Amino acid sequence: MLVNMLTIKIFDLICVNEITDSYHILKVLDLNERKFRYELDILSMTLNNHNWGEIYLKNKKIYFKLNDTPNNILSYLNKCLKLSSIERINYIFLCLISENFISLSKIANDLFVTKATIKKDLIKLKDTLYNISIKFDGHYFLDGNEIDVRKKAFETLSTVVFENKNNKMPDLIMESYNLALDIYNKLNINYMINNNLVFTYILVLIVRIKNGKTLKKDIDNEICNIKLYNAIVLAFSELNVNKYEINAFYRFIINTISNYDNIITDKWIEFRIITRNFIDNMSIATNIPFIQDKFLLKGLENHIPQSIYRCKKNIKLGDLNYLFDEFMTNKLIEVVKKEIEYIENIFQIKFSIEEILLYAVHFEASIERNNNNCKNYKKVLLLCVGGYGTTKILINKLTNRYNFNKIDIISLMQLKQIDINEYDILISTIDVDNIDFGNKIKISPFLTNKELKKLDSLFEIKNNSLNYENLLLNLKENHDIDVIQRQTLINEFNTLKYETISMKYFNNIEFCKIKFNTWEDTIRYGVSKMVELGIVNDDYANKIIDTINEYGSYMIITKNIALPHAKVENENYKTGVYIIYLKYPIIFPGRKRVKLLFFVHINCDDSRELIDNILQIIDNGQDLNKIQNVEDLKSYLSYK
Repeated sequence: MLVNMLTIKIFDLICVNEITDSYHILKVLDLNERKFRYELDILSMTLNNHNWGEIYLKNKKIYFKLNDTPNNILSYLNKCLKLSSIERINYIFLCLISENFISLSKIANDLFVTKATIKKDLIKLKDTLYNISIKFDGHYFLDGNEIDVRKKAFETLSTVVFENKNNKMPDLIMESYNLALDIYNKLNINYMINNNLVFTYILVLIVRIKNGKTLKKDIDNEICNIKLYNAIVLAFSELNVNKYEINAFYRFIINTISNYDNIITDKWIEFRIITRNFIDNMSIATNIPFIQDKFLLKGLENHIPQSIYRCKKNIKLGDLNYLFDEFMTNKLIEVVKKEIEYIENIFQIKFSIEEILLYAVHFEASIERNNNNCKNYKKVLLLCVGGYGTTKILINKLTNRYNFNKIDIISLMQLKQIDINEYDILISTIDVDNIDFGNKIKISPFLTNKELKKLDSLFEIKNNSLNYENLLLNLKENHDIDVIQRQTLINEFNTLKYETISMKYFNNIEFCKIKFNTWEDTIRYGVSKMVELGIVNDDYANKIIDTINEYGSYMIITKNIALPHAKVENENYKTGVYIIYLKYPIIFPGRKRVKLLFFVHINCDDSRELIDNILQIIDNGQDLNKIQNVEDLKSYLSYK
């Protein structure tokens, strides 16, 4: 979410003071209509992203509908302005690349900190710069080779724009964002490259050109891809760029295609698995439920490939030791250093301390995010007509669904006899408008779906999922149950567990007795079964085979187990799995032997749950050689 003080002022005028005539707002804030529409779009996006409501402009009048009180939302927006030391330093540097000179007083005012704080940040920033200096001549400005400046800008923006954080940006960068996106889309590069890196390069290029800083030295290029070069020229045609900029960007794309692909390849599922395992390991090591943080998962899925790329290519980050000040405890850094060995071993690399610090930033942000989002309404007062009457159903629903430390039930007559301020929130089945208490909500005794949704946003939902492992462990250790009866119950629970999982994912399985001549034949056979199920079409087999021929047998994710898949665009494929156990193992490129194949196609929205289930099976460490028939395969997949 990208909000500034102007965004908050607009929200205050419209939603708090209820000034809905755009003409009056323009006069009060001394804005032109274009700037106002731009800020209103940011505000609208912010409200939508947080499910706070909606706001829009129609016929010069502003309409809004909020799901929370204006003052509560205003408080949230103000919190978004508070930047950490790291974020302030990034913001200062981005201001320096966006403007010919900067004023510390202006930046201090923008960030709501003292000028002394900004001076300290500036000193830390200077320590991270190589071949670039920050000079003072009435105002502060950058001095250095333009290519070095852009390298630092590229490094900063690539971690700021795509880290899913509440980053504050200088106006010029925000205004250039859509233009950069438009140019990127015009390029239509169908190579397997890191899209974020390309977009960031374009954004830096636009910002520097708008600031009057262009490349003035030619890059020696042999134009070996005329089609790509012409596409670049066409994409930048509306922006006044010289041939030196075009040549430099062409070289960047060529290098990115050749280098990035060779290191990262098309391991889109594997990186999700790696990310998930890394977060799992961190959760266990710290006893913090990181795996529940979707923002952390998405952020690391994006960060890990870029970090590996930098490590493989020996691209150094600047000095980030000042980041130590940002962590609540250095123990987090030590845990990251230990657990990240999992990734280092996979890719045969060694992360620098600077890279480790960036990983730690992700987890520190997750801790802060979870602390801020913690649902602290634990002491609940339930007010009902006539006291206990119909409330037994309601109280059962509430206590079964939510974690409360305390919930007391009273009638309206009893309300004056208690100190309501001892409670965090009041839930009532009668009108509460006349009750002088801040946190209150009115519901019906039988709870509608809309009311449940509201309550879910306020309270911590109990984890009522069935934990088969704990059930089975308790059964096995319970010696009060007759041995035969205990074994019968264990068998029944194992059957139930398999049926629960297999109903959703693993109901298409085969113990295959065919002796395939080649691994390609195995792929075609597996995909043909997916075609019969309506998951993919025949071309999916060619996609998988082409990918293996180009990048090797990276789909073999552990000994004897493969996950054949391909990234396919513009095809109406479904999420689905077909599982084959081969009686006669097949050899894949690199002399890799495979017996069990999970043929999958996964749409992005479904990926995490399915991959988690596959990983649970693989992590169980059962002996594949014990599988002799389809019933054994079912037993294996139920990971008893």
